[in-house]
Amino acid sequence: PIQPLAVSADGKLLAMCSPEQRIWVWDLASRQVIASSPLKVRLPMALAFSPDGQWLAIPDDLGTIFLWDYRGRRPLQKLAGHAGAVMTLMFSPDGRTLASGSMDHTIKLWHPEIEQEVATLEGHTGWVWCVAFAIMATHSFPAAGMAH
Repeated sequence: PIQPLAVSADGKLLAMCSPEQRIWVWDLASRQVIASSPLKVRLPMALAFSPDGQWLAIPDDLGTIFLWDYRGRRPLQKLAGHAGAVMTLMFSPDGRTLASGSMDHTIKLWHPEIEQEVATLEGHTGWVWCVAFAIMATHSFPAAGMAH
């Protein structure tokens, strides 16, 4: 089976799926497991840490996404809405939005803090294998370089 991996934004943690359908979070410096998921997850295809490291997003093969606070400060949250397995996950750079792509040919955008789907992007002709957020840079130009 596929055993997805994710590394936290600060590079200190590694999340991985075990053959026993559990998710483990490892501290890379100490090489110790610091958390094991409270549930078994069937065939997760992807994992994603939130940018602040508070959440680990875990999908199952039925289209559900679980938001796990692996430090145990919040209960497990469940985001349901896909009609097929979730293939890919990514948090926005500010962590306020989670994107999920699925075998159901859709991308869904979620607001994890309020456990709410905010948009569904349709029109794909096949499975969605990858999602990404673009960071738009703003440029300032010196006045002398501007055309009048």
